[in-house]
Amino acid sequence: MRRIAFALIFLMTLLQLGAAGFAHVDRLRSADLLATEEERARVIRRAVERAREDALVARGVVEPSWHLSDGPDVPATLQELQKMADDNGVKLDGMSASDSATPGRQTFAVTGTGEPAAVCGFLAAIEQTRRLIVVESGAVMPGDNVQTLAFDFGISTWHNGEGQ
Repeated sequence: MRRIAFALIFLMTLLQLGAAGFAHVDRLRSADLLATEEERARVIRRAVERAREDALVARGVVEPSWHLSDGPDVPATLQELQKMADDNGVKLDGMSASDSATPGRQTFAVTGTGEPAAVCGFLAAIEQTRRLIVVESGAVMPGDNVQTLAFDFGISTWHNGEGQ
C-alpha cells in the first residue's frame, strides 16, 4: 500500500514537473512572439511616420492660382468678361455692375446666348482667370433656336478694399 501511495505521489510530482516545464517553454515562446510583434509594430509606425513626412514635403505650400486686385475695377472686369465671351463664341446681351454690401466684393449680372459648348467654355474661362471671379448663381434656358442656350449668371469679383 505504501508502495502504491509512493508511486502515485511520484507520478503526480512528475506530472506537475512536466506541466511546469511545458508552461515555462510556452511562456518563453510567447515572450519571443510578443517581442517579434512589438518590433513589427515599431517598424510599421516608423514607416507611417516617414510616409506622413514625405507627403508633407511633397505637398509643400501651394500658391493660389488667382490674385486679388486692389479695387473693384468695374470697367476692366466688364472688358475681361467680354473678351472671354468673344474668345469662346458667346454673345453677351447684357452686363451690369451692382452695389455690394460686402466689403471687397463687386457683383455683376451677365446675360447672353451661345451654343452649349461655347457657354461651357465661357464658364471654364471664368474659372481659370487670374483674377478671383466667382459665378455665384446661374440659370440656363433654351435659346432662340435648337442649337443655342440663353443664360443669366450672377458673377462677383473679390478684391482688396471696399465695395463700389
